[in-house]
Amino acid sequence: MNDRIRIKAHYQPSTNLLYDRSNKSLLDGFIPTNGSLDVMEFIIRPTLTTGKGTFRSHLLTGAYGKGKSYSVLVALSLLSRQCNGRFDNLAGKILKRRNYLGNWIQELQSMKPLLPVIVRGGYPSLSLALSAALVQALESEGFDGIYLLNNYQRAKEYLQLWEVEFPEAYTKIKEQFDGEGSFQSFYAKLCQYDEDALEEFVRIFPKVTNGSEFSRLSELHVIEDIKDITSKISSVGFRGLYIVYDEFSKYLEGLRGRMSE
Repeated sequence: MNDRIRIKAHYQPSTNLLYDRSNKSLLDGFIPTNGSLDVMEFIIRPTLTTGKGTFRSHLLTGAYGKGKSYSVLVALSLLSRQCNGRFDNLAGKILKRRNYLGNWIQELQSMKPLLPVIVRGGYPSLSLALSAALVQALESEGFDGIYLLNNYQRAKEYLQLWEVEFPEAYTKIKEQFDGEGSFQSFYAKLCQYDEDALEEFVRIFPKVTNGSEFSRLSELHVIEDIKDITSKISSVGFRGLYIVYDEFSKYLEGLRGRMSE
């Protein structure tokens, strides 16, 4: 099979912001074209100032394969100072092509890093996607003791509490499912932020709590989470979060589809 099927030597896979951040070869192979430097300037300039009136929200658009994600990946590596020892090399490349941008990047070395938060699609709401991304970002940095609360987490906490403190209630919950395997599948989906699993928990909740309804958190609760996390990570060497929604257009397409239903 290997004699018949080969990958072309010039083939370049697409860049994944979440999984390629530690890819040393991507940082080594970065070529500072005018387009990529424009993107980096667009991203880095606002992070150097703290005054009012500075634009903090951006929308980056362009044709597929133009290197948007690649440029953002390199910029995030610089802002987070997670360059695998390649900060000086990257700054030197950029300094040769665009002097003032190279100086900005060197200035980043004297500043606290930003914690990148990569938001991805596949979640039923934007707030939940943000919440999941925050959890992943914190876990990737090894943070302990920073707690995020959402409806899925609260449902899991109820199940864990009932299992330990109220075994009768826990048994009653499990009786709502067709065997242990069905319950375990439900719990796994709940951990994966599956909307149907949460709705199933909400439906069952009154049967275990003598008619009480499950009180959902507001979708805006994630804003408080962001404020809280920003405050807490500042005490351990970060100056804030840098949130990137990868392929945001897909979220807008999905939102449009749900609104038209």
